[in-house]
Amino acid sequence: MNQIDNNKKTIFGLFTFGLISFFLTLTEVLTNYNGIITLVISVVSVILSLYLCYIYRYNVGLFLVMLFIAYTNYSITVGVYLDTSIRPQTIYAQFTGEHTYGIGIMCIYIFLVSLTLLSYKNIINPRCIDCSIKKKDEYNEIIAVVSPLIFLAVFLMNFTINSDGTRGGSSALGEYRIIFFIIGSYYSGNRKVFKYIWTIIVLITTILIFISKNRVDSFPAIIFLITFWYPSTFNVKRILTLLPFFVIMMVSLGAFRSSSNPVGGFRPIQIVERIVNDKLTYDGAIYAYMPAMATIELSSKTALADKCTILLQHIIYIFKIGSAGTSSVSLSSWSRQYYVHCNGFISPIYFYFWFGYVGAIIFALLVNMYKSLYLYAMNKDILFFKDKSAYLLSMYFICNVARWYEYGPMPLLRGMFLFFVVICLAHFVDTITSRRTVDEDSLCI
Repeated sequence: MNQIDNNKKTIFGLFTFGLISFFLTLTEVLTNYNGIITLVISVVSVILSLYLCYIYRYNVGLFLVMLFIAYTNYSITVGVYLDTSIRPQTIYAQFTGEHTYGIGIMCIYIFLVSLTLLSYKNIINPRCIDCSIKKKDEYNEIIAVVSPLIFLAVFLMNFTINSDGTRGGSSALGEYRIIFFIIGSYYSGNRKVFKYIWTIIVLITTILIFISKNRVDSFPAIIFLITFWYPSTFNVKRILTLLPFFVIMMVSLGAFRSSSNPVGGFRPIQIVERIVNDKLTYDGAIYAYMPAMATIELSSKTALADKCTILLQHIIYIFKIGSAGTSSVSLSSWSRQYYVHCNGFISPIYFYFWFGYVGAIIFALLVNMYKSLYLYAMNKDILFFKDKSAYLLSMYFICNVARWYEYGPMPLLRGMFLFFVVICLAHFVDTITSRRTVDEDSLCI
């Protein structure tokens, strides 16, 4: 009882501190954007990110989500705010004054404070998420066999290696191939043959993706492989042990990509130089921050009617199979009409364009909704369609963190909608083929 009371006091103190710091900082930033305030907020954001990792330390899936968010926020804080020499000077010179930089980091800060407050149950009882999925051992040979084939077909249709040494292309269709990995694994009945098949496929495609100088495209498959097929092998302590290798790999690929002569001119010493000069930052996060900054500036210059039109296009795009009829369906692509950047988008800033700082809270609520869905699925026996759907959708949320945090929130909206359509189709195929098998068995009797 004393321990419970202490936990309640801790929560109350954390909640009070969060609210006070939130409103005081918001008031200060709104009235006086200056370098010192911005730096303080950026450092506190990294601390909050690490605290979220600590909160979810007993669950590998959620820990990986918070760890990627923390590394992204660290890269932005160090590479954009603390050491301005790291950020690409020419592109960042487009953004005027401290006001834009203050709003950007403030959105990330509000998101993290909101997500921390929404995690109060997990702070009180962190062990409540220390559980393994109680999934039904479902097996459908057709789905289990066809899914790897579709996964490979989609990969090969979208995989490119540019002869000039630049990064290979990436498309939305290629992004959605993880759907077939999740569906195929779920209906594999935990058979080892499919475990080995998927492991080989993921290793080969990941190597090819790295050769093409992409990084984010490989994350979903690796994360799902770890959380679904190897949950007992990769615990949180082992992940932390491998973290230095992961950081070196991320920095190395960034150095390889930025080399003016990637084949003949790249030297291993560049890896060490890049690690030291860039202070372990991930340049993908720094580049993804640029379109978010551009949209902040465009928000004050865009008429309300135009904002409503863009919002309507987003809604149509979420629920329409295929293109929404516009080449500027995301704020990232739309902002390229006015600013030079390399796509991407740090998601806590995305909804600022329409809703101001409330947009960061909206994104926190969206993330918390899927986090709650994941915890629900982890504690349920997968017997009914709604439980199965909850599990599959939440796994998409876990393994696709690099996409929905660093490329805008569309994977949590449109991606989830398309995945639910596939879940319904897979359930229909499973129902039909299972019924046929039962009928055939009955005839044999």
